[in-house]
Amino acid sequence: MDIEKPHIGSHDFEIVDIDPKTSQIVKNMEVIYDSCIILIDENGKIKYYNSRAANLFELGESARSKDLSIFDLLQYLAHRGDFGPGDPDQFIEVAKNLISQGNSGDGSFGQTYLTMPSGNILRAQMCRNPDGTITLSAYDVSDQKRNENMLEMALSIGLAGYLMVDKTTQKSRVMSRYMSNMFTSEEMQAIEISGLYTLFHPDDLARADEMWENVTETGETERGTLRVMTQKEGMRWLNFVLTPESTVQNCNRILVFFNDVTDNVRQQESLRQAKILAEQSLSSKQTFLTSLSHEIRTPMNAVIGMTDALIQHHADPKIAPELDLIQKSANSILKMLDETLTHSRLDTDSYVLDPMPASPAEVVRHVCAIWEQQALKNNSKIRCVIKDTVPQTVLFDKFRYEQCVNNLLSNAVKFTKDGTIDVILTVVMKEANPQLVLAIKDTGIGMTAEQQETIFEAYTQADKSISSRFGGTGLGMNITKQIVERMEGKVTVRSELGSGSMFVISVPLIAVEGENTVEPEVALEQELHTEQVPDMAQIIAPAPSPALDTVPIQTTDPVSSQAEPADAIQITREGESATSQSLIDEMLVQAEPEVTAYSALRILVVDDNPTNHLVVKSLLTSVVADIILASNGQEALEILDTTPIDIVLMDIHMPIMDGIECTLSIRSSDKPWKDVLIIALTADPQYQQIKLCKNIGMDEALAKPVRLNDLLGAIDQVLSTANSINDENMVVA
Repeated sequence: MDIEKPHIGSHDFEIVDIDPKTSQIVKNMEVIYDSCIILIDENGKIKYYNSRAANLFELGESARSKDLSIFDLLQYLAHRGDFGPGDPDQFIEVAKNLISQGNSGDGSFGQTYLTMPSGNILRAQMCRNPDGTITLSAYDVSDQKRNENMLEMALSIGLAGYLMVDKTTQKSRVMSRYMSNMFTSEEMQAIEISGLYTLFHPDDLARADEMWENVTETGETERGTLRVMTQKEGMRWLNFVLTPESTVQNCNRILVFFNDVTDNVRQQESLRQAKILAEQSLSSKQTFLTSLSHEIRTPMNAVIGMTDALIQHHADPKIAPELDLIQKSANSILKMLDETLTHSRLDTDSYVLDPMPASPAEVVRHVCAIWEQQALKNNSKIRCVIKDTVPQTVLFDKFRYEQCVNNLLSNAVKFTKDGTIDVILTVVMKEANPQLVLAIKDTGIGMTAEQQETIFEAYTQADKSISSRFGGTGLGMNITKQIVERMEGKVTVRSELGSGSMFVISVPLIAVEGENTVEPEVALEQELHTEQVPDMAQIIAPAPSPALDTVPIQTTDPVSSQAEPADAIQITREGESATSQSLIDEMLVQAEPEVTAYSALRILVVDDNPTNHLVVKSLLTSVVADIILASNGQEALEILDTTPIDIVLMDIHMPIMDGIECTLSIRSSDKPWKDVLIIALTADPQYQQIKLCKNIGMDEALAKPVRLNDLLGAIDQVLSTANSINDENMVVA
């Protein structure tokens, strides 16, 4: 149905026949809110409208003369489309209800929003006046609605919302479209009546009470993540922020803002579970590798030990090459196993540094001595220089540092034929901080720039053909890098294909208190180009001594040096007529050894594996006076009670009583044999295991497989230490 457009005419007239109170209300609304005003009598006829209403609604004076009804106007506005998303029928029904109430003057009202042809949004409100008339007011809320729409959009994107909660009644005014999507209409009604309390997860109610009390009593903002139970979505995690509506004292309303963090919580939980599974997998892998190492070392002890016994006691030229091949192959297997085990342990918290005062010069000399013979086989020469700037003692992890030096030098020896390997240990200053610097420069095959970029990556070698030509796991450089970085240092490489390589380890120099240091004078680059590098033989050659109690022994025998040992130890001993090395030399030429410091020793071998018994007997039978066997710690204690024993070779893992328990029982006893010398023979070569053995009272620890040279060297060490202690006690006495 077509609706006649109201005629616009003059509308500047005074309000007549209106109650003064109503007149004042209308004027206040015009002044304060800049509203368009339409005044309606008790019959629904328009009695007054201001100029703003006339312009917006196209009204004129003729509208009043024609007794224009408010219902006609609303119908026209609805036809024009001014109600936009509003409901014109509902608003018209409100107008009818207000008019039908007559002169009740109860102040009841209704409201809606109008969208004008210009696009502006008006908030229209009908209110009953004291005299029974009705005021229809409308004012522009375009900016407010745009802000609200933008806020609602932001809240929807952020899965957020907010509500106003009365502190006294705890009734809520919900201001979130997202909440209406999350909760059912029944739940929304419950929220408006009593807030979210009825929907909180039972386990979170105490925390919700605590947050509410804190914000209402102190006025401070409270934050927390709580769970709510919904019929639509199930359990949801909401991150809440509670704050007073204003800073005015006794503010009666609390603004509760929330955002849904369920997806984040579930993702974090998934990541946490994945982390747990990864850690369990890593732990299982570590346990497997440790067990594998132990299980492999036990039969390898037989292979390497028996081979060494044959080489040392039966140096037949016909079988020497075959024995040599067996020993080299076994050593290669152990080296790969150790590198894999070390690399896996670097990913766990079990791999920790243990800095103690020690000599870095001794470490470097010792490693150079290990690799001298292998270098000579490659027709190469190791030249070692220890600068005066290097302190005698520094605070560092000697075992780990030696591992790094060994990896770099073994690499240099492996890839250098008919050349030289310069090893220089010095101290340089870096931004006023002293650095202990080790440089290993070789004249070997070198690397390309691309190869240098991947040399420190795990399971990577410079060239794909390297593994087939030289062997190895490709873990040595990565292990070195990780250890040096844990020392807060750095390892670098400089190389040129065909012209050799230079690896440099630089770690912070931590001097021991009271240790004198010398300022470095020459740059490292100058050291590497000097021609005054002495021959390796001059560095490690033993000094002549008239006494036999402090003679340094050669740590590398001609055969076992062909392998690539990782953990050789330089030792001294006290003796009466011969060193352990000279004894081995005599055996190699099948000479009958003279009476030695070992000849009167009675050795107790405690091991549950008969093969290990056989290995030790094969190595030591012709060297010591007697070898007694025990299968566990309990048997060892019984033997000590009845038989004088000089040295105990103690396995760690045994049934009935293991080596740790047995050692603690020995050291805590009050019997004459409580100070018997104990050397651990363990298939667990981990640094922590060896340290544990010494901490509980063992005198020395060797990792299986053992060789004659290792055993005699350990015996040298414990005898030397014991004799030194006895001499000190005699002096004190």
